[in-house]
Amino acid sequence: MKRSTGFPEDLVHWILSGPHFFVGTPLNKTPRARCTEKGHYDCIDLTNIPETYIPRTNYVPVTDILPNGEEDLGKYYHKIPRVPWKENGESEGKPVTKFFRLANRRMVDPSVERSFISAVFPIGVAHIDSVFSTVFKDSLNLCNFAGASQSIVYDFYLRTTGKSDLRGSTLENFPFIENNQPRLLRFLLLNCITKHYEHLWSKLFSSAFIEDSWTSNNPRLNNYHFKNLSNRWTWETPLRTDFSRRQALIEVDVLVARDLGMTLEELQTIFRIRFPVMKKYEKQTYYDQTGRVVYTISQGLYGVGFPRKGNKQQGTIGWEDICDMSSGTVSRTVIDDTLPGGPVEREIIYYAPFDRCDREADYATAWAEFERRESL
Repeated sequence: MKRSTGFPEDLVHWILSGPHFFVGTPLNKTPRARCTEKGHYDCIDLTNIPETYIPRTNYVPVTDILPNGEEDLGKYYHKIPRVPWKENGESEGKPVTKFFRLANRRMVDPSVERSFISAVFPIGVAHIDSVFSTVFKDSLNLCNFAGASQSIVYDFYLRTTGKSDLRGSTLENFPFIENNQPRLLRFLLLNCITKHYEHLWSKLFSSAFIEDSWTSNNPRLNNYHFKNLSNRWTWETPLRTDFSRRQALIEVDVLVARDLGMTLEELQTIFRIRFPVMKKYEKQTYYDQTGRVVYTISQGLYGVGFPRKGNKQQGTIGWEDICDMSSGTVSRTVIDDTLPGGPVEREIIYYAPFDRCDREADYATAWAEFERRESL
């Protein structure tokens, strides 16, 4: 691999770095065109990307150029590790990049918002050494474990180990939970953001998905999203709004806790005591009526929503100027350089009123609803 920042032409030329992904979000940030510091990344707006989107990469494969001008990836492919199992009379296992894989950030820091940061990536993608990836023989097992790994329950367990480097020796000690259809669906809706996941989606799709529904009756959540699902992936298949993605993670937390025999009070206590940064961010994150974050203090969402204060001399407004709006809209103009083609000016419209969430109360609501469904 070599350092070279730019938009890759295909998945084979995308080499993951840690900031690319977050919990349940394989497309979290993209490096800026000039990326020389760890903060030179911009958040990706999932409601504004094409279905085949690939973010910028800071690293690309080292290749040879053949006499006819074509690129030769032979040496690069030779360096890729192979799985230990063989199929259909193969002389050796396939390269790990021939599989969908679970990737996690290796660095474990219990003092930040989340410690177990993972997502599933499509076939072809590689990564640098600050990322660790795991191949599963069976894609259902992959998604079952990946979905559970995105819960605060697994994150809590990781924090109790005292480990600072998350690799295979630690991952193999986590419990494996058998298939749970509601949890699998929420994982797929979070993770299958682009067309590059269409094979995984269609393979694991179940007709039971369309009978599912949210555990909350918040108007930002549309149950028709479930009813309109099919085994064919489309741009509308995944969850794209900030609010709906948060709700899916809430429900994953509850489902994992229930699968492991925990109580609601234990789940709430884990969040309250062991995730103080996450709790602080939740208290200061506000959503508009379409589910878009309009203001937050989350460091991981730098640049999302309005700043706290505006600048009258520059004619800009801030959160303090709009927080009490009871109706109407307010807009913000941004320079978006997260897509190929160069920076573009884009207007984002927010719909008042704005409010925040209560995670412990949301856990209680989801818990009661899943308990009710299981009793039917």
